Amino acid sequence: MLTGLTQLGSFFVDDNRLTGTIPQLTGTSLMAFRVANNQLKGDVPSAPPNLISDASSLCPNYLNHTFDPAWDAATSQTPWYTNCVIPLKHRWSPPPKKPHP
Repeated sequence: MLTGLTQLGSFFVDDNRLTGTIPQLTGTSLMAFRVANNQLKGDVPSAPPNLISDASSLCPNYLNHTFDPAWDAATSQTPWYTNCVIPLKHRWSPPPKKPHP
Protein backbone atom coordinates (compact mmCIF):
# COMPACT_ATOMS: atom_id res chain seq x y z
CA MET A 1 0.00 0.00 0.00
CA LEU A 2 1.23 3.45 -0.87
CA THR A 3 -1.72 5.34 0.58
CA GLY A 4 -0.69 7.64 3.38
CA LEU A 5 2.98 7.89 2.36
CA THR A 6 2.65 11.65 2.19
CA GLN A 7 6.34 12.35 1.49
CA LEU A 8 6.73 9.74 -1.27
CA GLY A 9 7.87 11.70 -4.34
CA SER A 10 8.88 8.91 -6.73
CA PHE A 11 8.27 5.20 -7.05
CA PHE A 12 10.40 3.24 -9.55
CA VAL A 13 9.88 -0.51 -9.82
CA ASP A 14 10.20 -1.03 -13.60
CA ASP A 15 11.51 -4.30 -14.97
CA ASN A 16 10.64 -6.56 -12.08
CA ARG A 17 8.26 -9.47 -11.84
CA LEU A 18 5.65 -7.73 -9.73
CA THR A 19 2.16 -9.21 -9.85
CA GLY A 20 -1.21 -8.05 -8.58
CA THR A 21 -2.86 -4.68 -8.93
CA ILE A 22 -1.65 -1.11 -8.55
CA PRO A 23 -2.79 0.24 -5.18
CA GLN A 24 -4.56 3.54 -4.68
CA LEU A 25 -2.12 6.43 -4.83
CA THR A 26 -4.15 8.95 -2.84
CA GLY A 27 -2.33 10.81 -0.10
CA THR A 28 1.06 10.62 -1.83
CA SER A 29 3.17 13.44 -3.23
CA LEU A 30 4.24 11.38 -6.23
CA MET A 31 5.82 13.27 -9.09
CA ALA A 32 7.00 10.11 -10.89
CA PHE A 33 5.50 6.62 -10.90
CA ARG A 34 7.17 3.89 -12.97
CA VAL A 35 5.83 0.33 -12.91
CA ALA A 36 6.46 -0.71 -16.55
CA ASN A 37 7.56 -4.21 -17.55
CA ASN A 38 5.93 -6.14 -14.76
CA GLN A 39 2.94 -8.45 -14.63
CA LEU A 40 0.44 -6.06 -13.07
CA LYS A 41 -3.25 -6.33 -13.93
CA GLY A 42 -6.59 -4.71 -13.22
CA ASP A 43 -7.70 -1.11 -13.08
CA VAL A 44 -5.31 1.81 -12.85
CA PRO A 45 -6.03 4.09 -9.86
CA SER A 46 -6.55 7.81 -10.24
CA ALA A 47 -3.35 9.66 -11.06
CA PRO A 48 -1.91 11.75 -8.23
CA PRO A 49 -2.13 15.47 -9.05
CA ASN A 50 1.63 16.16 -8.82
CA LEU A 51 2.81 13.78 -11.56
CA ILE A 52 5.28 15.40 -13.95
CA SER A 53 4.73 14.92 -17.67
CA ASP A 54 6.76 12.04 -19.13
CA ALA A 55 8.06 10.96 -15.71
CA SER A 56 5.73 7.97 -15.32
CA SER A 57 5.19 4.65 -17.07
CA LEU A 58 2.50 2.02 -16.65
CA CYS A 59 3.11 -0.22 -19.65
CA PRO A 60 3.69 -2.90 -20.65
CA ASN A 61 1.51 -4.68 -18.12
CA TYR A 62 -1.86 -6.44 -18.26
CA LEU A 63 -3.84 -3.39 -17.16
CA ASN A 64 -7.44 -2.62 -18.07
CA HIS A 65 -7.62 0.03 -20.76
CA THR A 66 -9.57 2.98 -19.38
CA PHE A 67 -9.75 6.58 -20.54
CA ASP A 68 -7.73 8.86 -18.22
CA PRO A 69 -6.29 12.16 -19.48
CA ALA A 70 -4.21 12.56 -16.29
CA TRP A 71 -2.32 9.31 -17.00
CA ASP A 72 -2.01 10.31 -20.66
CA ALA A 73 -0.20 13.47 -19.54
CA ALA A 74 1.92 11.70 -16.91
CA THR A 75 3.12 9.05 -19.38
CA SER A 76 3.20 11.32 -22.46
CA GLN A 77 1.22 8.62 -24.28
CA THR A 78 -2.29 9.13 -25.62
CA PRO A 79 -3.88 6.92 -24.64
CA TRP A 80 -1.62 5.92 -21.73
CA TYR A 81 -2.12 2.21 -22.55
CA THR A 82 -0.68 2.50 -26.07
CA ASN A 83 2.20 0.15 -25.23
CA CYS A 84 0.35 -2.11 -22.81
CA VAL A 85 -0.06 -5.81 -23.36
CA ILE A 86 -3.53 -6.67 -24.57
CA PRO A 87 -5.36 -8.56 -21.81
CA LEU A 88 -5.88 -12.22 -22.67
CA LYS A 89 -9.66 -11.91 -22.62
CA HIS A 90 -9.42 -9.33 -25.42
CA ARG A 91 -6.86 -11.07 -27.62
CA TRP A 92 -7.98 -12.40 -30.96
CA SER A 93 -7.15 -15.97 -31.81
CA PRO A 94 -7.75 -17.59 -35.15
CA PRO A 95 -10.29 -20.41 -35.16
CA PRO A 96 -8.80 -23.87 -34.69
CA LYS A 97 -7.87 -25.67 -37.85
CA LYS A 98 -10.13 -28.49 -38.88
CA PRO A 99 -8.43 -31.84 -39.25
CA HIS A 100 -8.01 -33.07 -42.79
CA PRO A 101 -10.04 -36.20 -43.61
